[in-house]
Amino acid sequence: MKQFILTGFMLLYSLYSFPQAGNFAFKVGDTLPGSFWSGSRQFLERGHLVSKNLEAFRGKPLVLDFWATWCAPCLAGMFHQHELLKKSGNGFNLIRVTKENDAVVSRFFKTGKNPLGAEFSSVIGDLDLNGRFLHNGIPHLVWIDGDGVFLGASGGDFFIEENITALLAGRFLPPLSTYVFPNTGLYLNKNPKGMVAFNVLSRGAVSGLSGTQVRSFEGNTGKVIFNSSLRWIYNVLARKQFDWFTAQRIFLDFHDQAAFNNYGKDPANLFNVDFWLPSAKLRELPGLMMEFMNTSSGYCARPGIRFTRCYVMRFQPSKVDVPLSTKGGAVVNDGFQAGGRFINQPVKNLVLKIMDLPWVKLPVVDETGFSSNIDMELSVAGNLKALNEQMGRYGIRISEEGRELKMLVITKDK
Repeated sequence: MKQFILTGFMLLYSLYSFPQAGNFAFKVGDTLPGSFWSGSRQFLERGHLVSKNLEAFRGKPLVLDFWATWCAPCLAGMFHQHELLKKSGNGFNLIRVTKENDAVVSRFFKTGKNPLGAEFSSVIGDLDLNGRFLHNGIPHLVWIDGDGVFLGASGGDFFIEENITALLAGRFLPPLSTYVFPNTGLYLNKNPKGMVAFNVLSRGAVSGLSGTQVRSFEGNTGKVIFNSSLRWIYNVLARKQFDWFTAQRIFLDFHDQAAFNNYGKDPANLFNVDFWLPSAKLRELPGLMMEFMNTSSGYCARPGIRFTRCYVMRFQPSKVDVPLSTKGGAVVNDGFQAGGRFINQPVKNLVLKIMDLPWVKLPVVDETGFSSNIDMELSVAGNLKALNEQMGRYGIRISEEGRELKMLVITKDK
């Protein structure tokens, strides 16, 4: 049962499958026309650009996977998809589709972020398929049967062996998927006439939605965050408010933390929040949206000072083997991958990059005192020891210590 909190208007809403945009967007149940299969599309295959149509994919069930190089859940699911495709004996087809262009996807193909290596392929630079199969977030899967009938759409979590088996047997039914129009409130196909403010918080996953969007309608602006844990929602809002905040600077001042963090992505503990206000107050949106969460979610977030474990980064001039100060030149910020480099970058950008590493769960505090830009070569670093081995050449070392830090302190309503 989904729980809704609404302010500003009492609204009727409905869940619906993909809307018809003129005669362009496909609807669930449509048999895809010949032009879908015969139209030429640009692929990146084994690192090379190829122009071809989809005729070779006709006659088998087909899954379209809409993705992007920056979408971590998209990349995380690719290897699993590839394994299920092989396990089925190639009994169905899988086509990845991205709006990103040749330069971006080719660069991704050559890096360690590509989970499939030489076997990776995708339609690139696409606008046509993205417009014909409407969606708000990625990963977004479109399911088509062997007769070319559009069965429906789902999030990436529906690509499991049970559903693939059902697809091959002709009995797979994807969940009813919701498309939210770009400039409307959550679940609405148009904004209420004369709308001044509209706020909604719903609990429970809604299939097919993900990500964060900012929308505008007449004189109002709204921010919506789909299918996210409360921890992530507060993370998104705090990043826009506090220049000191990072994902590691959340301090939970209560014991039962599982539902709030929801690392296991329990659908019952995923939330959707949609918050609108007059566009003239756009700069106030993150703060007012956080206050709405504080009064509606059962939790309250406030900045505070807390003693916490953290990583402290220091500069030791006596340990320098390679000069750290920049030689100038074009800015490069692609560290922590094969051949990664930081060129002509401030130390604060290095700190932010370190905190984006998946194993870094503690705040990183810069005590280097280094004010000029730096040059460093930093390849893949899977733990603190590997990171220190690379940075040690430049006289930089990180150690785990305790500090009193400014944190976003979360308390729970009694």
